[in-house]
Amino acid sequence: MKNKFRKILTIGSAIILAAGSLAGCGTRSVTGNDISTVSAAATSADADENNTVLTGEGLNETTTIVLGYQAGMGLYELNSKTHFVEDFFANEGIEVKWELFTYGPPMMEALASGDIDIATGLGAAPALTSYANGSDVEFIYQQITDFSNTGVLVREDSGINSLEDLKGRKVATAVGSAAHISFLQGLEAHGLSEADIEIVNLAAADSLTPLVGGEIDAVATWEPFTSLIENTEGIKAVWRINADNVISPNIIAANASFARSNPEIVAKYIQVFRQYEDGVLEDSHPVIEALVEATGNSESTYVTYTRLERYEPFNAEQIDALEYNINYLYENDLIENDFDVNVPINTSYYEEALRLEDN
Repeated sequence: MKNKFRKILTIGSAIILAAGSLAGCGTRSVTGNDISTVSAAATSADADENNTVLTGEGLNETTTIVLGYQAGMGLYELNSKTHFVEDFFANEGIEVKWELFTYGPPMMEALASGDIDIATGLGAAPALTSYANGSDVEFIYQQITDFSNTGVLVREDSGINSLEDLKGRKVATAVGSAAHISFLQGLEAHGLSEADIEIVNLAAADSLTPLVGGEIDAVATWEPFTSLIENTEGIKAVWRINADNVISPNIIAANASFARSNPEIVAKYIQVFRQYEDGVLEDSHPVIEALVEATGNSESTYVTYTRLERYEPFNAEQIDALEYNINYLYENDLIENDFDVNVPINTSYYEEALRLEDN
């Protein structure tokens, strides 16, 4: 994968050629009938049985893939300059459409309803909450993550220097987001609870002005908004998620019905997403430049892209973190139903993406 990202930026045909070569490599051909439909899992044991890629018929029933994303996630911004995602799927006869969301919960609603097919850039809380509420979704991949990306920002003259100082204060956050739940976990680690503060439900993009104006005392949010707000004159950070070893994995989720009908497309989305990740890990500057061009923000806003790390998707540490999130959501009445996190996880698409990479 070395230098692949630079080729994406400089040679538009590189991705097309890479995608086209998939059909002729390996011990069996990669065609539209190469991966079996995967049925929904009811138990952890069923999930284990389903997480196998098999051969079958009647696959890839769509000619369009609708991708949900959040502004500042990098993939969309880079693609807007290079069109590498569209080029990759055009070679497969698939049209790519993009849908913008301000944060996770509405994106998961759109995924559950089938308005989008894949949701990228999700924190753990929205994905877990959606599944707990009965949505037919699958967790298909965990993307590269900076585990310091959630933070709490305050005015420098506020007298707030720690989470303990937030008692009795107004804190803005996008309710139901991963930042919201991670912040609550941080409060708990410092002997406080949500009852000790006043939560103001506010989109991350709308929180800077009321913070500067004194209408709220603090903002709990995620990158790139954490850096964007922190880089504002008179603002400082008083907490980052990694300070208390709170882990909130980033999840890519798929509408389960779409995934079962189009497993090869899902696997190839993971494949092209991993090509993007390889590039970020090798050289984050092209992505940062694309974000700066798209948003007008400074490069320092996107420092998180220089700290990203890749983790084996759904490894033991990540499963523990997801289970902790489920327990926290359940014990605090944020979801009504406890569940085994292994059930919505389906690694077969990822395994097929690795096979495609090897070929």
